[in-house]
Amino acid sequence: MPEISKRYQILVRAKEVLSTISAGYDYFFTPGHVEIGIRSIDEVKAFPAYFLSIGTAGEVSEYGSGLMWETFDLVVDGWVKGNEDLPLMVEKAISDVRKAIMADYENLTSGLGSIVLTLKIKGGPETDEGALASLGLGFFEQRFTITVENIQ
Repeated sequence: MPEISKRYQILVRAKEVLSTISAGYDYFFTPGHVEIGIRSIDEVKAFPAYFLSIGTAGEVSEYGSGLMWETFDLVVDGWVKGNEDLPLMVEKAISDVRKAIMADYENLTSGLGSIVLTLKIKGGPETDEGALASLGLGFFEQRFTITVENIQ
């Protein structure tokens, strides 16, 4: 039976990681919804909501003898909902996502660190810059650049 691609393994692991965040000492929020793929925000009943996907751009490199590496982005689209200080809520959600993903990368036995060669936060997040505040919503997109070897 063929092996599941590392890209999909990463999506599944990232969903597990974000789903297990719990508000308290280390994190600001407990996610209300975490899903692989994109869904209409109208269908989301609990916030913050995080949607995971693999970016469309990437690069495959061959290093001889069939060894191949692939570099691509793990994309986390996040939504928060509230009545006050949405920019602060967005920043807290970004912090939670970054902290959880990067901590799991350090887990070399069963975390993202056991699947990927490298994982880095890719620049600052894109946000809605407060444009959705009148609707009580805030949005961000945070990308992580990942390199894997022996791709399928």
